[in-house]
Amino acid sequence: MRKRRGSLALEAALLFPIAVLVLVGFSEIYFYARAVAIVERVAFSSASLIAKRATLYDCVWTNDSGYLGTHILAAETMAQPLDLKAGGMVILSAVTDPGDGDVISWQRRSSYKLDDIASTIGVQNELPVLPADLDVKTVAGVGTDTLIVAEVAYRFRPLEGLQALLKLPLGEVTVRRRAFSRARWGNIGTLGSIENCTGLTK
Repeated sequence: MRKRRGSLALEAALLFPIAVLVLVGFSEIYFYARAVAIVERVAFSSASLIAKRATLYDCVWTNDSGYLGTHILAAETMAQPLDLKAGGMVILSAVTDPGDGDVISWQRRSSYKLDDIASTIGVQNELPVLPADLDVKTVAGVGTDTLIVAEVAYRFRPLEGLQALLKLPLGEVTVRRRAFSRARWGNIGTLGSIENCTGLTK
């Protein structure tokens, strides 16, 4: 009986760390999948919300849905419990066709950024890099169509608590998603300005 108890204790001692590793692994898979889903949702929602505006203003204020600052704040709120300010960034752009080809008519980003992350479509006043099935057309009687692009990036750190506690350099993974939405009303390919309000970072 003693031998049996001893073998059970030994088996438990051997299996316990394996069980812990399996549980930790599954939890990290969940947290990563959650981060991907959140970033994707924030990009889609941001593009859709901006595309519904009839006018847009380059303003950091957050008390009107026509201000880009409001949409940056909305992205931060939608991303919770992820902290975009601490480990992410948001890039908002508009693509139009003034008559001689598509161009990024404006591009703004959050004041916080990830140093090695740039827009995947290009920079303001240049030809955009778009998926093959997307283009911007001039609509007769309406003017140029406007394509809104919202890009969201977030640094996911696996075992973040353990990394901080033991100072283990386990690295990080950048989660990036972008979404496209055509403007529903008016022409928001041009940003307005508000007196005494600072514009967003270009």
